[in-house]
Amino acid sequence: MKNALLKYIMLCLLLLPLTGNSQKIWNVKFDMLTTDDGLSQGMVNSILQDKYGFMWFASNDGLNRYDGNNFTVFKNDPNDNNSIAENFTRFLFEDSEGRIWIATAGNGLDLFDRATETFTHFKYNPTDPNSISDNSITCIREDRVGGIWIGTLHGLNRLVIKNKRDIKKTSEPLNDATKLFLQKHTASFTKIIFDTAHPYLELYSRDPNNALADWRTSNFFVDNQGLIWVSAQKKLFRINPQVNSVFQLQNLDVENYLPTPQKTNGLQKYVQDFIVGPTPDVFYMLYQHGITEVNSLTGKVQFLSQTPLSKGAFSFPSVLDNAGHIWTRDENITGCFNILTNTWETIGSTDKNTEPLLKHMSCSYKDKMGNIWLGTKGYGLLRYNPAKNNFNTTENQYIRFMSAGNDENILFIKEPFDELFWEFNRATNTTRVPVKMAALAKTQFAHFGLNTKSVLQDKDGSYWIGRVGLYHYNPVTKTAIEYWHNYDDVFPLYDDDRDNLWFGNTNGIVHFNKRTKASREYNFPSKTTMGPYDYLQAIHRDKYGILWLGTLGGLYRFDPVNESWKLYKNIAGNLNSLNNNLIFCISPDPEQPDKYLWIGTKGGGLNLFDPAAGTFKHFTEKQGLGNDVVYGILGDATGNLWLSTNKGISHFDTHTREFKNYNVDDGLQGNEYNRNAFCKTSKGYLYFGGITGFNYFDPAKLTGSNYIPFVWITAINVLNKPLVFGVQDAILNKPAYLTDSIELQYEQNMISFEFAATDFSAFHNNHFQYKLAGFDENWIQAGLNNTATYTNLDPGTYELRVKGSNSNGVWNNQPTTLTITILPPWYLTWWFRISLLMLLFSLAYSIHRYRLGRIIQMQKVRNAIASDLHDEIGSNLSAIAVFSELASNPKKTNPEVTGLLKKITAYSQTSQDSMSDIVWMIDTKNDRLGALKLRMHSFANEVLEAKDIGVSFSSEPTLDDVKLTMLQRKAVYLVFKESINNILKYADADEVIIKISREKGFIYLSVADNGKGFIVHEQPNKNLKGGNGLENMKRRAQSINGKLLVESTTGVGSTITLYFSA
Repeated sequence: MKNALLKYIMLCLLLLPLTGNSQKIWNVKFDMLTTDDGLSQGMVNSILQDKYGFMWFASNDGLNRYDGNNFTVFKNDPNDNNSIAENFTRFLFEDSEGRIWIATAGNGLDLFDRATETFTHFKYNPTDPNSISDNSITCIREDRVGGIWIGTLHGLNRLVIKNKRDIKKTSEPLNDATKLFLQKHTASFTKIIFDTAHPYLELYSRDPNNALADWRTSNFFVDNQGLIWVSAQKKLFRINPQVNSVFQLQNLDVENYLPTPQKTNGLQKYVQDFIVGPTPDVFYMLYQHGITEVNSLTGKVQFLSQTPLSKGAFSFPSVLDNAGHIWTRDENITGCFNILTNTWETIGSTDKNTEPLLKHMSCSYKDKMGNIWLGTKGYGLLRYNPAKNNFNTTENQYIRFMSAGNDENILFIKEPFDELFWEFNRATNTTRVPVKMAALAKTQFAHFGLNTKSVLQDKDGSYWIGRVGLYHYNPVTKTAIEYWHNYDDVFPLYDDDRDNLWFGNTNGIVHFNKRTKASREYNFPSKTTMGPYDYLQAIHRDKYGILWLGTLGGLYRFDPVNESWKLYKNIAGNLNSLNNNLIFCISPDPEQPDKYLWIGTKGGGLNLFDPAAGTFKHFTEKQGLGNDVVYGILGDATGNLWLSTNKGISHFDTHTREFKNYNVDDGLQGNEYNRNAFCKTSKGYLYFGGITGFNYFDPAKLTGSNYIPFVWITAINVLNKPLVFGVQDAILNKPAYLTDSIELQYEQNMISFEFAATDFSAFHNNHFQYKLAGFDENWIQAGLNNTATYTNLDPGTYELRVKGSNSNGVWNNQPTTLTITILPPWYLTWWFRISLLMLLFSLAYSIHRYRLGRIIQMQKVRNAIASDLHDEIGSNLSAIAVFSELASNPKKTNPEVTGLLKKITAYSQTSQDSMSDIVWMIDTKNDRLGALKLRMHSFANEVLEAKDIGVSFSSEPTLDDVKLTMLQRKAVYLVFKESINNILKYADADEVIIKISREKGFIYLSVADNGKGFIVHEQPNKNLKGGNGLENMKRRAQSINGKLLVESTTGVGSTITLYFSA
């Protein structure tokens, strides 16, 4: 550090004799940002780049934030107390915590809250001693303990930030304010009394009786040693806060710091601006007479230069750029002082549209990339990108041909053809016409015309000119000689540095010996034509004497010794062949010129040719080339290539095989270049000609920034509508760039994003890549596109990751991220799935229980059937067996046998009926009440009518479709059958009434007769003859969760009622 400082001091001492008032014009390239680009108003008063990398501009009509793509404008809303206090914003400041303070023209001080994009206001209140002293703010600075110092038209204020919302004026001890940095406090001077017991501020200018009342403070500055420099209208003071507890201003000898040159034009002495130097210990004081350099470490003071500006007064805050230029201006001229050469330059513009604006500068600022921003008084912003001066541009005309001449001169042909050709000298930046056509009107050039195709310069300074024939012009003798006029269209023209010229004509290639003037033509084996192009486009001779010819039909290898030809062209399906037959240029490899050739094509990009293997490798837009039309190829000293294309100039690193592309935003003449308009000088300068002029540059001096930009997601659109925050039910609760995550409904599955990289040098060259984790498998190489869109995203959680590069290709590999959660529809939520799972489990369990119940029920039915078969059929079969055995006894008489046979018949009939009943009951076709009703009706009619007993059967028709289980059918039918049988056996009735009905969800079956009746309470203990009795009927009713009611009156009749739920 000390060595670097020593070198710097020695350099300044060496350059000191160069001090003077000589000036030259430094024409630089400016970009403009105006209201057409979104700036709220053209009067820009202050510029700031915040810690997030965004640019801020204070204007007369609103506060502007700029991300490189879009402006966000903050304006006062009378109905919103949280909006900015006033549209006229004067000064911007960001403190160490990243808070932005805005000074208004007359409405006090505002503090910007990033998270809510609202403003906290601080205004003068005569009844509040803790309010700021005036609403007109002139400057804002911060001390090393976080105190915010505010300069106003009526005094100095210090705010201490207790927390985000508790901000107030304080009178706490100020002995830590050694980093006080008050700049442009243009009104009154305040004396700071450092007394730890009773600190206070003493305002001199408010006291009319004070001798210092007329002193107007121009500026404040704190150097690297903590000394506070104060410039008043007639004096220069310095405060050392570390000497003792009570401080007085040290009155400095102004002449020691601000010397008076001989010619002062009556200018007064006061510092108008302090500028921090290239090292922390050096700073500069700008005053009416000139510039003084101060080294705060050594105390050395050095007068550098008297100002040559017309008014001798610096009218806006100055800025030091990275090249050592202090940018400043007076009322009429914008200029800069070079601290390395101690020289002044007037700043001009390469663009006639921006040149007049330099007279209307209002403020300046250097951003983190080293770009210089200039605010204007009504015309918006000018931005100077130092990298754009890497490419020098001249001759605002169409360039058709270029070649390198002698002494670093460049020969070129341009349109319109008002002269034969032109010559450019880089050292003098001038263009001349070496051969005046008017002076040759009566010479051999009279019939030549002006449509020159090619031109070369010999080492002796003579010129070879190709058009309709070959011509030689000697500038010493001013004579011109025509050679072989029959060789029309002499193009291209190639000098092999062996006294030979090679050029193309209509039929082939011509060899011309400059010494003997002998020539010979070699015709192409085959030839095609294509529009306006000559068949032969490029010539290269290797060290073996082989000519490589780029044509419209491919690459020819021609050996002049044996006159052999070989053609390399595109072969469909062969990836190792030339990928496009139309060749514009050929260049030997810069490092291995005898081994490889580089071929530029019209549409196939760049081809690397290996003559030994006869194979080609291709480099196109897919590999990063700016455009697949390559007009020119030039190698540099590092072995890399420079290519002119239809989309600017591409730099190709032959070692890493990576491209870097430059376009008009980098300072090029335009994006489109021309074939045959490129050359390289002996000192390594590269020239490329295009449709609006030509560029030249030294690749070794081409600078690029290593600044790593911030990358932010600046906008989010859902279903093609931008998300805004701060409104009711908003998805965002803070700006997009501060948002970590968002949550969307499942139908909000179409999302697009916009992102920005905070490099403003040539922001159109910032590249991006992104990946939606959970959707994309690989990174999407977006190139210059700063948007991403996703549609039909499934519910789930995703993370958008975005990377960006600066315009020089330096990437920020730490991606900015945004978590996106798309909620599922209710039927895909976890709680629904759990509920559904529980439901399915319950359903499965219910089905299992149901099936188990059915199995149990079926088993019960089987058991019941078995029981019935055993009780009825079994007993009947046993009886039949007994009666059969008795009937077969020979001792039985015929009447006895007959009786036994009748019993056998009766039991057989009973068994048959029981089997029929069982079969009917288990048949699923009979599961409706209607089927049961028919069987009951049939049985009753059959048995009762046979006994002359009348039957009345009634039922509601709606009951026919009532479904009954097998158990219900069996129980109901057997109860019914038992009731009928009991009537036949015991009732002695002549009429039976059967009725089926439904009431309150129950099915009722009643069987009534008009027989003799019985006493009900005596009946349960009797075993009724011919049946299982009433107890058996009740058990059947209970088996189907029903009830059996028995009503009987002696001499009147009986009624049996069964009811159950169905």
